[in-house]
Formats: sequence, C-alpha cells, structure tokens
Amino acid sequence: MIIPYSTDVLIKRWPVSNLAIMGFCVLMYVMLLAHGLPGSVLKAAILTKENPLGLIGYQFVHAGFWHLAANMLYLWVFGNAVCEKIGNLAYAGTFLLTGVVAGGIHLIMDGGAAVGASGAINGIVGIYLVLYPTNRVNCFYLWFLRAGTFDIAGYWLILFWFIVDAWQAIGGAANGIAYWAHVGGFLAGLGIGVVCLVSGVAQMARYDNPTLLEYMTGRKSRRSRAASAPRADAMSELARSMVARVSAATLPPPGSLTKDVKITCPHCARNLSVPAGMLKQPLNCPVCGGAISVETGNR
Repeated sequence: MIIPYSTDVLIKRWPVSNLAIMGFCVLMYVMLLAHGLPGSVLKAAILTKENPLGLIGYQFVHAGFWHLAANMLYLWVFGNAVCEKIGNLAYAGTFLLTGVVAGGIHLIMDGGAAVGASGAINGIVGIYLVLYPTNRVNCFYLWFLRAGTFDIAGYWLILFWFIVDAWQAIGGAANGIAYWAHVGGFLAGLGIGVVCLVSGVAQMARYDNPTLLEYMTGRKSRRSRAASAPRADAMSELARSMVARVSAATLPPPGSLTKDVKITCPHCARNLSVPAGMLKQPLNCPVCGGAISVETGNR
C-alpha cells in the first residue's frame, strides 16, 4: 500500500476552488448519510447510460467513507498544486471537464453505473505530471508488517498508477472500480496540462523545476518573474542568496540530466532533490523561496 500525503510544490496562494470542491464532496456525503438528499437528486447524480446528465453529478457522490477519504486525500495532495498554478476559475472548469471526459470514456468502454471523483482527480494528476514531473511526492507505505515513509519523483509514481489502471481496464477487472474512467481522466489531464503551458494559463516561476514539455523538447519555456518568490529589493536578494554545496561523490555521470542530486537548502534546512541539469542554474527553494547557489566539488 502506497499513500501520498504531500508534495514539495510551493503553494503561495489559497487554492480556494480545490477546497470548495472538496467541501462540496464532503457535504454531499454527509447529506447522503443523513438521508437529506432527495432520491430524485441522488438518482440524477449517478452516471448511467440512461442518465448522461450524471456526467456532472457523479463527480461529487461517493459510495462510502473510504471511497471519499481516498479521493479527498489525492485531491488535497495534487489538486492544491495544480489549482495554485492555473488559478481558481480555470481549475474549477478543468476539474469538471476531466470528469466529463472520464465519465464519457467509462460509458463507452464499460457502461456500468458509476459515482465518485476519481476520474476528475486522475485528470488533475495528469496536469500535475505535465507541470511538476520531477517534484518529490512524499508517501506512506505499508508492506505486510512493515511501515514507513519515502519520497519519490512524481513521474515514477504517477506512471506506475497509470500503468496499473490501464492494465486493469484492458483486462476487464471486475472489482467495482471504474478503471476506464481513471484512464480517460488521466489522458484528458495530460492534454489539458499541455494546453495550459502552451497558452500561458500555467506560468512557471524561476524556482520551478522543468516541466514535462521542457524535458521532452529540451527547450526552456519563458519563466514568470512575477510568479517567483517574493523579493523586497536587490540588497535583500543578496542577503537571501546562500550556497548549497554538493559533494563530488554524489554527482551523476557527466552529461546526465535526469538523475536527481540531493542538496540541503541553506535557508530552511529542507532536503531537496535537484535534477542534475539544473545544478548550474540559479535556483530557488520550492519550500521557502530562498535563492540558492550550488557549488560542486571537483572530480
């Protein structure tokens, strides 16, 4: 069992839209438990072939506590980061759109009744992969009687989830999980994430790690100065700039751009993972925003 609980994405503004969606999902579940949800409303909110209008409502109805809790956790971990980057209005529309696409794919490929925000959430995870492929995701694991925590680059974890979902969907797994909705939502999120980057809806800051498009094309996109960590003036910036030193023994082979190098932020003492290709570039800590210069030892 692997459960993500946080990422190292710097959140600088309230993700109001994501919090509102989470709150509405919880409210719907409480009303369902308290029998305060009219039967006609509940029926209209269940996605079926006979009720295509459920493409919107099914995203906010959950079949049980653990179904709700798991979806809200994933929405908290990945949704806050995406909402902060693309803005509250765009996020709300994106959540609904990926949910509609996910539900449509489910109806075409499966056709059974479905409820839950999983399809839309997989869409948000797809956008996260485009924006923050190498940012670390902190996870809790449980393996038989052993438990603990670890962190991993987001793309490894997300691609693993996608492969599992696709394998189960193609294999026709009959365990009550709408795998085709997961797959459809994720692919929709990938496409929307690319559109957000190309159109400028998502403006990456100078301290952000390279996006998926930057890795695939080898080209740096324009970075937003306004979106960078707060700076008072040149003197305060000079005072904030500190050096993080990397031992030569930890450096990857020459020419490697993808292997992460561990450094410690000299401002907040947070352990960070920096792609090798960024070591010679000006960096800002994604946690505290402090400017970092990296010095590497000689081989």
